[in-house]
Amino acid sequence: VIMVNCTEMTSTGLDIHNVTTGLFIYNTTNTTFRDFQIDGVFCPVQMINSHGNLIENGTINKGVGITLTNSTDNIIRGCLLLDSGISISGGDNTIENCSITKQEQGNDNIGIYGYGNFVIINTTVQGFGAGLSFHGMVAIIRNSSFTRNRNGVTLAENSTLEATDSTFSNNSNTGIKTSKNNQVALTGCVFSNNTGSGVDLFVTNSMIKNCTFQNNSIGFEVYGVNCTIMNCIISGNTRYGVRAYYASTVDARYNYWGDPSGPHHNSENPEAQGDNVTDGVLFDPWYKDVEFKEKQKLTKDGEEPENGDDEPDVFGLLAILSVFLVLFILLASVVRMPEEKFRKKGKHS
Repeated sequence: VIMVNCTEMTSTGLDIHNVTTGLFIYNTTNTTFRDFQIDGVFCPVQMINSHGNLIENGTINKGVGITLTNSTDNIIRGCLLLDSGISISGGDNTIENCSITKQEQGNDNIGIYGYGNFVIINTTVQGFGAGLSFHGMVAIIRNSSFTRNRNGVTLAENSTLEATDSTFSNNSNTGIKTSKNNQVALTGCVFSNNTGSGVDLFVTNSMIKNCTFQNNSIGFEVYGVNCTIMNCIISGNTRYGVRAYYASTVDARYNYWGDPSGPHHNSENPEAQGDNVTDGVLFDPWYKDVEFKEKQKLTKDGEEPENGDDEPDVFGLLAILSVFLVLFILLASVVRMPEEKFRKKGKHS
């Protein structure tokens, strides 16, 4: 099926099998392609120089999947892709409510390939060499899952990733793997049961908060960069909770490490039972519980552990001020006594 120079049209119920090209779309705008079935086609859907279109509720079995070239503001929604993926080159596009699965394991295929800005929402990608691989642009991920790939997400140089409330688990290598000059912001994400690292940062600026790193080999790994990770659960990672390389400094204060005693550091916290950390990781204070209600600081010089409240002890300060005020009043009364006696004598004379 060939669609050229079309606008504001709707195509429903296409059923295409065993041909070279299924649906070819060129220079088309504001058109909907809905409820289609494409099976055994080398190039199931190819869109070029087209904008503002909707590809919805389609099923694609095998082939290279959906390819968008020099196309912007398109939406791929509610599609099921089996042994095929999505490739986006240029433009701003959205993928939402899709399932992208490679049933034949052990290959280097890519679930979603991006060379452009795009948004991924409520989408599952599994079974690929890389669930998502993108280059030099911006990817925003919301409420999505990247599981049972080799790497859940890989970033090439000069890329930006913002992920929220998404899961990166059971990947045979890494949940998220970065490269040079990346910008990464992760909020509310789960990294679990990855054979390698949950997140692997390489010379990358990043902010990680409210995430969970559990049961990976390494929860969070950093090479040559300063970054912040806070209000996270970091536990059950077999080698390290956080590992820093090459003069990296990781601000990992205010996290829970799987045990009230905090993270284990060979010299700074050697008796702790939580996940291991290396030099270059700032972890004091930490949270003693997964609800992040009670903080703990290291004991020093035999002092009792602090309760973690960084605010001043208001009641203690008031008590001290009260003592000083009483002393001041007493001292003032003593100084004024001779003067009062003198005045009394003067009155009698």
